[in-house]
Amino acid sequence: MLWTQPAASQDAPGQFDPARLTVSETLNFLSTATSNAMSAKPGQKSKNAYIAETSFAYTFTDWYQLTLALPTSLSGVTGIVPGNRGETLSWNGVTVRNLFITPGADKRDVFYGLSVQFAYTPQNAALPALANTNTQFSAGLTPIIGFHHDGYELILSPTMAFGFGSGAMTALAPAARLTRKITETFDVGVEYASTLGQIGSIAPSSQQAHIVYGITDFKVGAFDVNLGAGYGLTTSSHGLAMKFGVSHGF
Repeated sequence: MLWTQPAASQDAPGQFDPARLTVSETLNFLSTATSNAMSAKPGQKSKNAYIAETSFAYTFTDWYQLTLALPTSLSGVTGIVPGNRGETLSWNGVTVRNLFITPGADKRDVFYGLSVQFAYTPQNAALPALANTNTQFSAGLTPIIGFHHDGYELILSPTMAFGFGSGAMTALAPAARLTRKITETFDVGVEYASTLGQIGSIAPSSQQAHIVYGITDFKVGAFDVNLGAGYGLTTSSHGLAMKFGVSHGF
């Protein structure tokens, strides 16, 4: 998987509040995920990967937000030898995201944004931001375009991720999100996240990741909650996928 949450940079443009610190915790469950080539033996895949990310976001203006994210994971590894199983707890480095977005995006018919991401991944990370590469440093660009119409919101946010150094690669991870506002504090919709593989050499469909979620966003007191349940559509991503996120602004 590229950037454990491909659509995260555009989840809530309407929550931009200048001079506001937001602390978020996101938990993801994936039935199938590709582990780091540095730590996996040939033929290994991670099964039942639990991915957590703690993030601290500060909105400096109505058009710029800076986020520091700390991802970790717990994955059950299965290898090419029958019965070769074990649990791997991994700190997956640090990610810094810079989000630039149209002011008042939640009130515009069309809005635009750009997320610029930088990540450091230790060599023993199980699920780094950019998998299957020997580099410890990577970056990503996520152009964002969104539309509002009659209570519906559509957001498109493909990510191009690339590594630095010898053996690094550049990969593409499209994402999209369609929601319907039911009340001022309750939305429902669908979300799509994918990883297509290296640009210039797109992976076969069986090696790509395509996950479709049913999602809902709502408030519980002062907390913003996001829930999602989905399913992977390819060999490399098949099985149940779930996510839970909660955030609080100060």
